[in-house]
Amino acid sequence: MAIVREFQRIINSSSWLIRLRWLAVSGVVLVVVLSWLLQLKVFYPGIHGVSVLLIIHNITSRVILQKGIVKKRRKITAVAQRFFLYQIITDLILLTFFIYFSGGIENPVILFYVFHIVLASILLKRSVSYLVATFVIFMIVALGLAEYFGLVPHYSLSIIDYSSFNLTVKLAVMLIFSITIYVLVYLVANISEKLRSQEKELIELNDNLERLNADLERKDAVKDEYVHRVTHDIKGHLSAIQTSLSVLVKGIAGPMNEKQEKFAGISYNRTIKLTEFVKELLRLTHLKMNKGVEFQFFDVNAIVDKVVSQAGINAQNKSIELKSDMEPDLKAYGDSFSIEEVISNLTFNAIKYTPENGSVTIKGRQKEGFIQVCIVDTGMGIPEEEIANVFDDFLRASNAKKSK
Repeated sequence: MAIVREFQRIINSSSWLIRLRWLAVSGVVLVVVLSWLLQLKVFYPGIHGVSVLLIIHNITSRVILQKGIVKKRRKITAVAQRFFLYQIITDLILLTFFIYFSGGIENPVILFYVFHIVLASILLKRSVSYLVATFVIFMIVALGLAEYFGLVPHYSLSIIDYSSFNLTVKLAVMLIFSITIYVLVYLVANISEKLRSQEKELIELNDNLERLNADLERKDAVKDEYVHRVTHDIKGHLSAIQTSLSVLVKGIAGPMNEKQEKFAGISYNRTIKLTEFVKELLRLTHLKMNKGVEFQFFDVNAIVDKVVSQAGINAQNKSIELKSDMEPDLKAYGDSFSIEEVISNLTFNAIKYTPENGSVTIKGRQKEGFIQVCIVDTGMGIPEEEIANVFDDFLRASNAKKSK
């Protein structure tokens, strides 16, 4: 990952340098116009030639970047670095010719070398950065000495009286410039290396955290699957125990003495609470395993039949008639587990708050592209002013509280 990021950073910088180079072309045109207006003695053919070469260089760089590196997916940092170095060196050569044709050493544009030095120090190896700096100094010194000894003509901007400088002064200026360049490379390279080192540590730390997180998620999934299986098995056994205790509590299996009735009643009530807890744990585990809800096509009739079967003993204990009135073949798309929980909770609550000898009916209809399921009972109902709050957490109707 760190190598890919380094590759992408160099590619992004190369792309940015190509865009910036078009501004340089505009800058050259502006220099030509200003030189003509100010009647400066620059070598226009040479500057025009540099402009053309700069445009060709930029187009070539764009083609190499898009066709030769990015498109072919050659994600090798060394390739990207060599391409960036090629751009830097070519830019420096063209900049040197531009400076020469527009005033030579006396041209303030000589400071533009600094931009490329900084970029090289940030994106390239320290040793390469020093080589680039040495290359810049070599070109400056060579240009200055060539002009001084008359090996090439000097195109003066008349900003500085170049001829008044003796060789010692010029060498001193070049020495100071060279020292400045090397110090700049040293500072920028040091800072860049420290930042890259810190970034590398952060990337490695992030990768380690991602691996640990993936491992924890895998272990968590195994744990959830285990809890889900165990809870499901416990629920089945609890249902059997609850049914058996219900038979004893209601006297269906025969009369019991007062002490037996007391302990059977306590066991039955505790079993009901434990069953509700297990059902809630099963629901939460299911949601966690499926990262929320799992949508699929399911049979609503089968879910209602299952709920009627599960709640049958509770209805029988209160002599409540529990039945379903469903249209045939009702299919829905959604989370079957959650739908079953809703229908089950509503049905058990309806039985709980319906007086003995009452009735609870689960109705299902296809209606306007939806399936409507209603639980109709002869119980106390919910006060009309509280119906809007039925989806609030832990809501209990006021009349239900009074009935306890």
